[in-house]
Amino acid sequence: MKKLSFMILGCAVFIFMASKAISEEPARYSELSEKTSTNVELQATFPTNDPKTRTQANFDNYAWQMFVALNWPADTSKRGVANSSKKIGDSGTVVWQTFRTSESIFLPNGQKPAPWNTDYTKKLKLSTISKVDPTIKERLSSTAQAVGGPLVDQNLQYTYYEKYMNQTEFDFIYNHQYYDAANLAKLNTNMNMDSESMEVKSAWKIMGNNDTQSEFFTCEADIENIGTATVGLVGLHIIYKSKNSPQWVWATFEHTNNAPTVNTTNQSKHFSYYNPECPTNKCPENKEQPANSAKPNFASQVVRTTPIPVSAQNTNTKWQKLLQGTVWKNYQLITMQWPADPNDPGNPQGTPTPNISANTTMETYIQQNSSCMGCHSTASFNNIKTDYSFLFLEAQSSN
Repeated sequence: MKKLSFMILGCAVFIFMASKAISEEPARYSELSEKTSTNVELQATFPTNDPKTRTQANFDNYAWQMFVALNWPADTSKRGVANSSKKIGDSGTVVWQTFRTSESIFLPNGQKPAPWNTDYTKKLKLSTISKVDPTIKERLSSTAQAVGGPLVDQNLQYTYYEKYMNQTEFDFIYNHQYYDAANLAKLNTNMNMDSESMEVKSAWKIMGNNDTQSEFFTCEADIENIGTATVGLVGLHIIYKSKNSPQWVWATFEHTNNAPTVNTTNQSKHFSYYNPECPTNKCPENKEQPANSAKPNFASQVVRTTPIPVSAQNTNTKWQKLLQGTVWKNYQLITMQWPADPNDPGNPQGTPTPNISANTTMETYIQQNSSCMGCHSTASFNNIKTDYSFLFLEAQSSN
């Protein structure tokens, strides 16, 4: 597959407000919350501590607090910081988009990346979504899922993916020189990243004539072999290593119009990845696309195989109401996976709760068995665990 270059040129209105930067200015963000909302839950402050009472309802609420803080409009001079003069839903680049992409850190020949805030103004105007070197086997194609082939919308366009990290994780990699695979190869004990590290993975579709663009968080993008196009956010993973959850917490969000749930009827609704008028024999559900196909062969017919849990549904209703009048009311929490037993040395995964977690845009073909924590617990480099992160597989060596 040819190298695809997919770049945000400017946001119109999927990781964020850097928790380290936020913690330095608590008064500023507290004040911002009071000015922009009569409901204190709509805050730009990122919630660094997970719930004291570990229940699913509390973690679902925690996921939405993350989502709101990370989708606050970004400051124009410093990565990972909210714009104090704006409120959520205002136009512009959001905080998570100012995080550093994995490709800006894991450079050819293990080169040292630029410091955190380098070229921020430039990146704000021209921020990479997908730019993959096909010669690096470990790197995913910009259109490939972690497991399974590409995802194609009803307009016969590929879905695109990109990965980001916050300043805490960036500093850990930068200071230990783990951007160089030669240094990773020297590890003899499992990696333990700093608390408050964060990664985000986003999924985007090209807006077509059948899409209601105003219902999506959008950006103008330059896509190789296609040209300039408007893209809409369809999926967002937020993974965060809180102080009380060394196995990280795993929130996944989607656009509400992605796909229906299995055994439901939604004949009047327009979905990005499902055609209600196409019979199953002509449009088999959740069928993988051919790998490395230059052009999509057929539109994906996606159904959600595991219904959104009732707790998440109830929490979605609450937050979507708070976000009325913004594009973010069109997004929903699918699951918040968390370790119910995080500190038991005999149980290193901490009992992932719930045990199944799948985003239809990122785990389309493995939904029935997908577990974020279960999968990422295997992440390693030369058989040394890399603390639930697969990003280190992108590292190249200086040797």
